[in-house]
Amino acid sequence: MFFQAPEQKPQQSRHNRRGRNVTVLIASRRQQDLDQIMRAAERIEGPVFSTRLICNGHCDPLYGLEELPDILIFRAGDAWREELQTLKDRSPQSVPMILVLSEHDDADMLRSAMQAGARDFFIEPFDTDALLESVSQLVRECLDKGNESKAVLTTFMNAKGGAGASLIATNVAHIMAEVSKLNVALIDLDIQFGGLPYYLDLTPKYGIIEAIERVNELDEVAINGFFVKHASGLHVLGSCSNHLEMVDDIEPEKVSKLIALIAKNHDQLIIDLPRHINLLATTVVEQSDQVVIVVQQSLTSLHDAVRLLGFLKRDIVLNPERIQIVVNRFDKKSDITLRDIEKALKHVPYSALPNAYKEVSESIQSAKPLHTIARRAHITKELMKFETHIGGHSIGQPGAISRFFARLHGA
Repeated sequence: MFFQAPEQKPQQSRHNRRGRNVTVLIASRRQQDLDQIMRAAERIEGPVFSTRLICNGHCDPLYGLEELPDILIFRAGDAWREELQTLKDRSPQSVPMILVLSEHDDADMLRSAMQAGARDFFIEPFDTDALLESVSQLVRECLDKGNESKAVLTTFMNAKGGAGASLIATNVAHIMAEVSKLNVALIDLDIQFGGLPYYLDLTPKYGIIEAIERVNELDEVAINGFFVKHASGLHVLGSCSNHLEMVDDIEPEKVSKLIALIAKNHDQLIIDLPRHINLLATTVVEQSDQVVIVVQQSLTSLHDAVRLLGFLKRDIVLNPERIQIVVNRFDKKSDITLRDIEKALKHVPYSALPNAYKEVSESIQSAKPLHTIARRAHITKELMKFETHIGGHSIGQPGAISRFFARLHGA
C-alpha cells in the first residue's frame, strides 16, 4: 500500500452555479492503484469520483469516453511515454485538469507530464495531504470556471467557396435564438466581403473592424453597442466598412480577445469563417468547441474538403470529435452518395440538407430566415435537427454531443 489517507472533516458539497458536481476520474492499469487512490480521494466530499481500469489496448486514459471528467488523476504505468503523448496530442478543449502519479522519479517523465498539461506530479511514496490538497484546489478552480458564463463556440466553414456555410450558420443561429430561446451571437469574420446582417434585413451601424480595433477599451456591456439585434433576439456582428481591410492587418490576438469577451454573456457563439488558411483562421478554429465543414456533392468540393480536414487534424491537431460535416444541396440522384463522401473524408456526415432552391431563394430575396418563411419545409426541419445536435434544443432533447459540450462548459 503506497499511502494511507488521513481522517478529514466532511466538507460542504461542491457544485457549480448550475448545480452540477465536479467529476473526477481516477485511471490506472492496475486495480490496486485505483482502490488505494479512491480510498484516499473519497475523503474529499462533494466531487463525484469514478475509476477506470485501462485494459482496452489503448494508451489514452480518456479513450472512448462519451463525457470527459473535470479532473483526471492518472497513475502512469510502464508505457508512460505513449500514455502521456496521447494526452499531449489532444486539443486543449478536450483535456481535463490532470494530476499525474508515478512510481518513477524520472525527469523525462516529469517533463512529458507537464507538456501534457499536468497540474501536479506525485512520486511514490505519496504525500497524501499534498495530493488531496492539490485535488481540492483543482475542484475549486472548476467551480470558479463553472460560475463564469461561457458560450459554446461553433465555427462554420465552406469546404469550397459557395457551399452555403454563411446561409446555414445564419439560419442555425436564428433557430437557436427564435426557437430554443438561447442568448446567441452571430459573427461574420469575412472582413472584406461579409454580408451576414443582410440575410436578416439588418444594417449595422458599427462593424467588426471597429470592434476589433477598440477591443482593449471594451467590457461586457460596451461590446453590446457593436451588435445589431434581430427581432428573434439574435445578436449579429458583421462588416459595415466602406473600404476593404487587409486581412493580414488584423491582429489575431485582438480577435481572440473579442471572442472571449462576447462569449462571457452569451449561451452560444456562431462564427462564419471565410475559407482562408491564415493565422486569423487558425486562431478562431483553435478556440472553437466544434467546427462545421459544409460540403457539396462534387469532386472539387470533396477534394478541397479532404485538404481542409487534413489541415485541421494534422496541423491544428483538432480532435475529430469536434468536427461536424454537413452536406448542403443534397441530391439523392447524384452519382456521389453519402457513403462516398464518408469514405473520401473518413468522417460520417451528420446532416444532409436538401436542395431547396425555392425556399432558399425566397429567404435570400426577402432577407428573412427560413424558419420564418418556410417553417414546415424539409430544409428547415433538417436545420432544426442539426441545431439541436450542436447545442440547441429546438426539437427533442439534446444529444450526446450537446451534453458533452454542455458538460465541458459547466452546464
